[in-house]
Amino acid sequence: SCRRSIKFFFATTARELVEYLDPVKYALLNLMRKHPDFIKREQLQGCLKEAFVFHSWTPKTPVKIRLLWGLGGMGKSEAAVAFANDHLGDFSLIWTLDCSKGLHLAYQALGERLSEQFKDEFRHIPPSEIPQRVIGFLNQNRFEKPWLLIYDNVDEPLPEEHIPHRGGCVLITSRRKDIWSRDEEGIKVEPFSEKESIGLLKTI
Repeated sequence: SCRRSIKFFFATTARELVEYLDPVKYALLNLMRKHPDFIKREQLQGCLKEAFVFHSWTPKTPVKIRLLWGLGGMGKSEAAVAFANDHLGDFSLIWTLDCSKGLHLAYQALGERLSEQFKDEFRHIPPSEIPQRVIGFLNQNRFEKPWLLIYDNVDEPLPEEHIPHRGGCVLITSRRKDIWSRDEEGIKVEPFSEKESIGLLKTI
């Protein structure tokens, strides 16, 4: 439909504008576009904004973590993608780690991209050591803004030592609540409310 095309145009234009204005930042962006018919959940997006959009930040600021958990098909990944797209300007690096294929492989992909931009930091690093080097690099955040890592589709418990501990934000999606050790950082993603369901039907 015309309305859908217009929505997609603006979603595409936002990303192309980032690429045009800041090609280095765009190189550090691994993020799907927000679906043009995404139904915004005001409370959920508000919780993420409150947690991740800093009023005062330094590279030594402790990492902020949120886990989106719930049954399959509830829109956890879509919510994470939507938040990141809506806040491109708030982060120096936004990277989605596809954890369904294993965290090690996900870190390797990020390490390869970082090595293209920061060759001296990743020169002659064996593949087995890339995850820890990536974590160490992010802990030393040399950017002007926080980074955002989206750990998508996490199926196994995520040890704290396997994520950076300062300088940015971690957003996890999983069907399981118990993959993260701190309950207060978890947000259960519920089925659509009646209002959200009506909004979805209007896009069909």
